[in-house]
Amino acid sequence: MKIAHLGIVVRSIDKALPLWEIALKGEVSYRKAYERENAEIAMLKVGNVNIELLEPIGEGVLKRFLDKRGEGFHHIAFRVSDLNKAEKKFNSLGFETIESSRQDGVNGGGALFFNPKFTMGILMEIIS
Repeated sequence: MKIAHLGIVVRSIDKALPLWEIALKGEVSYRKAYERENAEIAMLKVGNVNIELLEPIGEGVLKRFLDKRGEGFHHIAFRVSDLNKAEKKFNSLGFETIESSRQDGVNGGGALFFNPKFTMGILMEIIS
């Protein structure tokens, strides 16, 4: 298991990019609309870290997050080789899955999220 990316909710990807691309010398690896989440997503490589910028483009979880908390850190994602095995392991330890999608991640792989009340207040995503 390794860290895949850090997710940051922003009001506008276009306004956020100068910080990440110019000041921090990040490189955008992709940018696209993710209709299932009503969001536009830009993934950047900054040094050895992947940063996922998430801009709400409609109603949904990300817009509610932005309205309630403002811009900022949203989640940490870990990459695993076997999503089902990882979910069983986390669930057996008492971590509650709050969202699970198979073959519906941004890059086609699966993703699941765990309830932050079980992960020290941090939204944790596991992707394959």
